[in-house]
Amino acid sequence: MAGTTNGIILNHKIITDIVNQSSSVLDLGCGGGYDLGVLEEVYAHDVIKQLVCADISSEMLDHCRGKTGHYSTQLVLGGIEEALCYGPFDLIITHSLVHHIPDLEIFFTG
Repeated sequence: MAGTTNGIILNHKIITDIVNQSSSVLDLGCGGGYDLGVLEEVYAHDVIKQLVCADISSEMLDHCRGKTGHYSTQLVLGGIEEALCYGPFDLIITHSLVHHIPDLEIFFTG
């Protein structure tokens, strides 16, 4: 449990250093919107000017839709190619996405 808490604190510090007033954030593979709740706990609605949530599953986007809070949010059915059309982004976040990627080398090298 302590490791998880320390990881959350470290991730919050990293994100706080990156995200500032009027930032644009992409939640890639947003799933049911778990990270949206975390973002909303940490940042006021005026800090993130644009939030794009992308997922390849319309069912998961439906779950995410109810968790967008006060952010100006664009839901995108698709992967990174479709989501990047709404950029540029100051921060790209993801939660439990990597195990869904069939070829990590291609994904990370382009």
